[in-house]
Amino acid sequence: FTNFLDLFRKTVRNIELGVPVVVLSRSNTSQHCFRWFEMVRGLMEAEGLPASMISFASLSLEHQRDIFRRFPASPVYFTGSREVARALKELSPKAISSTGGPNTMVNTAINPEISEAIRMSACIENSGQCTALRHVVQCGAGSAGDVKATIKDSVFPASLPRVDHPSQSLEAGTFFALFNGVDFKVKGGY
Repeated sequence: FTNFLDLFRKTVRNIELGVPVVVLSRSNTSQHCFRWFEMVRGLMEAEGLPASMISFASLSLEHQRDIFRRFPASPVYFTGSREVARALKELSPKAISSTGGPNTMVNTAINPEISEAIRMSACIENSGQCTALRHVVQCGAGSAGDVKATIKDSVFPASLPRVDHPSQSLEAGTFFALFNGVDFKVKGGY
């Protein structure tokens, strides 16, 4: 498991079924995975679930590949590039990979519900991983200025939830809050 949203869904589903899981580190966000693992393990212990159902392994890519070679019959869930997914499939024939995609939403109108869906999808995990919305196609939207005004006023209002720490998002039951002190800016090319 490598991506937070996929990590959560797939980890919890396996634990519910009694299947132990191993959370692997990522080369670009190893602490994020470890902190998440520690938080989940602590919550499991607080709920009386066996901590042995979840483990963490911080390994180089070659050492991760070694694990997959040793357990070729084990299911593996992976979120990442198509290139890595193909290489993983050679070692783990039962691998299930999410390799991203355009994550596009097409709308015929902007209303409060659509604005909220865009906001949640675009801000999920601060758009840090592959689950984030990348494109919105607004049919009949008018000029570029009209679209920018709509996005600014309805989709990303000043009242967008903000937090100081990820645990505050969990306590508030939100996954699309922005961190205080970090401005949400659309990167070039989007």
